[in-house]
Amino acid sequence: EVSDDFKFIREAAFLALSQKMHPETELQQREQSDQSAIKSPHRLAVIMLSDNRTIRDLNKTYRGKDQATNILSFPANEMDLEMHNQADEPETQHIGDAILAYEYVENEAKIEQKPLKTHISHLVIHGVLHLLGYDHETTEEASIMESLEIALMKQLGYPNPYEPEIT
Repeated sequence: EVSDDFKFIREAAFLALSQKMHPETELQQREQSDQSAIKSPHRLAVIMLSDNRTIRDLNKTYRGKDQATNILSFPANEMDLEMHNQADEPETQHIGDAILAYEYVENEAKIEQKPLKTHISHLVIHGVLHLLGYDHETTEEASIMESLEIALMKQLGYPNPYEPEIT
């Protein structure tokens, strides 16, 4: 059972998980695994809360950046997909894990003068979209991903996360 204090995180994750997988990611997964994993009606993403030290260590190990960050996403790899296909719940597709640095995010929300709940919801959506294969490395990719984030935040009743809050 999820505490009422954290249900907003689940709502943001579920909404993001309902989006279509990025076409290139879907194609790669089709090539790597059993077709049933791609057609799964349910997706699973693990959302973890962490501290700055842990996220910094992960960022250094996996991205070569020796600094904390707000969220890291780790898409499921081929081995994860194979293991999951052998599990008892083949109708659920594990797409990966997203790790949120709570201290970092709390400080970032204060600096940006955003409500913490709103900021966390945005980052959960952002992280899950990465798990679905979306990225922001190019202007075109960023435009697609940010448009999705804005639309999903609006569905949850939140303002555009890329515009400053008016207080």
